[in-house]
Amino acid sequence: MGHTTLGVLPRTRYWKDVAELLAGPAASHVIFAASARAAEKDLLRATNDPVFVEAVRLLLAIPAAARARDFGDALRAQDMAVPHEPELLDIVTAAS
Repeated sequence: MGHTTLGVLPRTRYWKDVAELLAGPAASHVIFAASARAAEKDLLRATNDPVFVEAVRLLLAIPAAARARDFGDALRAQDMAVPHEPELLDIVTAAS
């Protein structure tokens, strides 16, 4: 599942390192670090993309709001239009 939308990884040395790590018994943290190194240039370029920036902001803001005393208030403070006691669909709708 999902393999049909992945496309082809760039053929850089860093991505080849990631592929080799995935094929072997490498620890997760080693694979994560190699993936971050391989994607670094693309991630730096993405900082100019407002959609990417908003997605990252939401990925950070929603879990932080979940730790607040009032989840709904915390989401509304992040400019998300949700009801007093938001459910999953409310959050998805507000994020879109």
